[in-house]
Amino acid sequence: MVLKMQNKDMLPTIVFCNNRILCEEMALYLANKDINFNSDYQNPYADSLIDKLAESKQIDEKFLNLVNHGIGWHHSGMSPNMKSIIEALFRIGKIKIVFATATLALGIHMPCKSVVFMDDQIYLDSFQFRQAYGRAGRRGYDQIGYIVFFDIPFKKINRLMGSYVPELRPHFPLSVTFTMQLFDCVLKSKSRQNISIDCVLFKSYWNFMYSKVNQVGYYAIFSLNFLFDLGILNEKGKFSTFANILERMHYHEPSNLLFYYMIVNNLFHDLIVRNHKLTELQKMSKIMTIMCYLFNRVSLDRRRKKEISLPKLDKERSSYFPVTFMVQSDK
Repeated sequence: MVLKMQNKDMLPTIVFCNNRILCEEMALYLANKDINFNSDYQNPYADSLIDKLAESKQIDEKFLNLVNHGIGWHHSGMSPNMKSIIEALFRIGKIKIVFATATLALGIHMPCKSVVFMDDQIYLDSFQFRQAYGRAGRRGYDQIGYIVFFDIPFKKINRLMGSYVPELRPHFPLSVTFTMQLFDCVLKSKSRQNISIDCVLFKSYWNFMYSKVNQVGYYAIFSLNFLFDLGILNEKGKFSTFANILERMHYHEPSNLLFYYMIVNNLFHDLIVRNHKLTELQKMSKIMTIMCYLFNRVSLDRRRKKEISLPKLDKERSSYFPVTFMVQSDK
């Protein structure tokens, strides 16, 4: 197939395959067959660049042999430096064919003349297909771009060609913990100006689609006031010692904030004092029950209603929560 594409002047090309090992094996197979795609390529800049990379040992002999044949691979298992070398050599025309996974299709500048889809995978959906085939056809070089399907059923090809682009739906970009992390970045920054923070607060996709006013900015102000009321942020703009713990537990929000509230108000200590007649194991059981309600809330399967993972909170333990929890279980 590759030789036919070369004879029809369809190179350079990117072959998309979702298997890293297969990408490397196909590249090595073509190199071992002594198929050279760079027989008529002459570029002193590319040759000097490859020589410098070889002298600094940034590329090994196997990689150098592939480059000399105009072949390469690109996947997320490679180091960032190696991926940058592949991208640069492909852009200047030293590499004519790259075997790559779908990560190459997102946000990497590597235009080509043709794109090949091979090895039918469940990950090859309409979104990935449109991201990848958009590489075919170099502006200013090619009048037409080519799409080649290899070992993919005709039904899936028709479905991919006629599918609609998935709708991009924005999500609200902020949370209380994320606001704390952004504010911490501002405090640690020397210039006190962070471009990423400006993009989140004022240039987010949520604001562009839904919010006529800067709803994200108002939520950031509310979050800072909330952190100040909890005592996590003081008047000087510095965070308490528990801030790092809350940032580490950001995926448990709002349970991480509730956990902080219970610690600073000595609620765990009060629970132990009130139940001083219980054994150490019983005290630990009460504390672990509360911790499980905070951080281990797993939805039960409807087919297994009779299996309850956690006991009900009694009135004493439920009183430690500043909000009311409605717990339902089937007996």
